[in-house]
Amino acid sequence: MSASYTITTGPVRASSYAIRFRRAAYAAARAHPSARADALNEEVARVNRAIYNALVALGVPKSAALVISAALSFEGDRPRISDVRVDVLHRDDVLSEDVTKAVAAELARA
Repeated sequence: MSASYTITTGPVRASSYAIRFRRAAYAAARAHPSARADALNEEVARVNRAIYNALVALGVPKSAALVISAALSFEGDRPRISDVRVDVLHRDDVLSEDVTKAVAAELARA
């Protein structure tokens, strides 16, 4: 029987996703008592390398915000990360300007 856990980083800059992903993976693995740290390190490094290669190949800026989620499962003490999803959050300049103007107008009235 294989237990399955969810890894989620929350919003993180592209320049520092690897540390956050590693921490989230270790937090998810805490629920599995027989998880081996060396095997988890290898699996996280494999996934981090794949994410890095994709980000560089697609030209994602280091300042972009990402949300990374994945499934972590164990077969015995061997971890496996799958179903990795990387959401790149784009800045909407038009909406940002509209909100900024609305806030300024609201503050001017007060």
